Amino acid sequence: MNYPRQDSRDTPTQKQQGEEEDGSGSQIENLRVSIKHIDHYSTKPVPGLDICYSPFSGQEVQEVPVIRVFGSTPAGQTVCLHVHKILPHLYVPCPEKSRQDQGFLRRLAHSIDIAVQLSLNSAGGGSHHDQRNPGETTSLSPRRRVHLCTLVRAKPFYGHHECEEVFIKVYIYNPQDLSRVANVLLSGAVMGCAFQPYESHIPYLLKFKTDYNLHGIDYIDLSRVLVRHQDKQSSQTRKESLCDIEVDAFGESILNRAELAPTDLQASSSERTVDVQLVPSLAPIWAEERERSRKSNLPFPPEAPEHPRTCSRLWLSDKFKGKFVDAVVNEVQ
Repeated sequence: MNYPRQDSRDTPTQKQQGEEEDGSGSQIENLRVSIKHIDHYSTKPVPGLDICYSPFSGQEVQEVPVIRVFGSTPAGQTVCLHVHKILPHLYVPCPEKSRQDQGFLRRLAHSIDIAVQLSLNSAGGGSHHDQRNPGETTSLSPRRRVHLCTLVRAKPFYGHHECEEVFIKVYIYNPQDLSRVANVLLSGAVMGCAFQPYESHIPYLLKFKTDYNLHGIDYIDLSRVLVRHQDKQSSQTRKESLCDIEVDAFGESILNRAELAPTDLQASSSERTVDVQLVPSLAPIWAEERERSRKSNLPFPPEAPEHPRTCSRLWLSDKFKGKFVDAVVNEVQ
């Protein structure tokens, strides 16, 4: 499935949550951090940093994922980066008859919550309690797993499709629930219909990197970050690591995604420019080679020498041809 077209409804923003950033903490603009290690953790949402309110359920959010990146700046300073408001998500095709139904997305989210809870209850021997929260009763009020559903346009990956179609982008809170949500959608337990999930098999961190055009060992470019300090009174935003710099950022501050450009995969190689690389992870290597060629006054890209296999294949062909002719002549004689 191709990347969906982004619009104002596609990603949960602070404006949608009715939140404002807290002005505490100093800010740094245009920070570059190399991606040496990346992981994630779940925590209670921090006002001003995380998503604290669900517009679908009308309730406060209890737990959100935060992505953590360890790396260093070009100057060598070690950095611990906390990226907020990156929710796991998947896509399902939107039924044509439901596209104009204003309440369909809310009913879908509520139906997913109920179906996931029923599947957990069935797996746990009919218990009405969430396995991860034994004290939380869920038979009448299922635990909220879906944060938001929005409509996006994208071209399906499977089969041949010339035009984009309408999909529902389903945001959830816990990356571990992604496979559960996909299973209940596909089983027909949601609203009595079977929905084909897309991109539900991609791990949470890998999806984050592909969505924002990030690659290991490469740099993540940020337009603005909030600096954590050791003497911060709030324990939720206090500096936790031993890195030289510890900062918080949002997905909307990541600039790497702006470097993505649409590529016509059906165009022939002669129609593409030399600056187009179809393997984005090799872009840093191409950049180093371009700079090396410039300093050495060499053409870029370098001309590829004749492949040795081509020469050997021709030589073997001629040798086989000669033996074949000799064998035919000897047989005739």
